[in-house]
Amino acid sequence: MSCYRWALASGLITTPLGQFLFKHAYFMYKRHLEAGAIIHLQKLVSPGSWIIDVGANIGFFSIHFCHWVSAGGKVIALEPEPKNYSLLLNTVKKKQQGGIIEPLSMAADCSDGTARLALNPLHPGDHRLGLRGLEVTTISIDTLLAKRNWPTVSLVKIDVQGAEMRVLAGAAQTIARFSPSFFVEMDESSLAQFATSPQEIFTFFKDADYTAHTLQKQRISEPVTMASIDQLIKNKQYTDILFLPIRLRQCQPNH
Repeated sequence: MSCYRWALASGLITTPLGQFLFKHAYFMYKRHLEAGAIIHLQKLVSPGSWIIDVGANIGFFSIHFCHWVSAGGKVIALEPEPKNYSLLLNTVKKKQQGGIIEPLSMAADCSDGTARLALNPLHPGDHRLGLRGLEVTTISIDTLLAKRNWPTVSLVKIDVQGAEMRVLAGAAQTIARFSPSFFVEMDESSLAQFATSPQEIFTFFKDADYTAHTLQKQRISEPVTMASIDQLIKNKQYTDILFLPIRLRQCQPNH
């Protein structure tokens, strides 16, 4: 992030060249250092189903996801922060995926309305819902899908800087209808700001008949325990966990 801070201070990030360089560097970082194993999520996407990218940022995951949907499937990409949303639109336009990716300048939440988004001027991926900040439109995942006549959803990715449980609270009908797989970031310090924890997310999914997994280089792991997740968070400060419905695991014996 030191390079981003320099680009911000110099004004480079506000130029087309600066935005191009930032987006290129960000995608390279995600692809090679943070999210290289996401290709294993593709097998979870059934033909014709939709994917929801909650906290889409500038579109790294959405661009991957759009190549996985087929037969009328779509990607809904939610990003409430205006600058990130502008870059997301640019990404979708340049990749010519406007018919498959539907960007929305909204924050997924437990209810529909408005909320405040606290902006971190030094980190474009660290904006979060709070008591103060930019007013943004909120929508629950259930409302989002109900307005689109409940298309089948097979995968939901959530990265919202600690508000993950709020997003899940707004997806009760979606889970009951479709039992989609969930790829969720767990950051203990961010979750604590919302009076929740990795344990609460783990228990939420366990009670909904899901098991927790990690993405390994060659495969999706076998089910992992909360103790294993705690260790991953301790090592990296945060981790991404894949939650699979038990019935889906029974249909896919080899991960």
